[in-house]
Amino acid sequence: MVKESQKHASRAWEKRNPERTSYLALRRATFNFVHPKPGTKAERAIQANWMIILMI
Repeated sequence: MVKESQKHASRAWEKRNPERTSYLALRRATFNFVHPKPGTKAERAIQANWMIILMI
């Protein structure tokens, strides 16, 4: 469950960074569209990228 303070901080960051917010939304939509075959280089790249995003 997400705390209200975290939601507020996220919304504030999105308001201060509209270009980055748009970019990240488009990027997520693109990754959701691509369905690489298991074990391919594309799948490994996407998985590695998501791990980096989750750590931020």
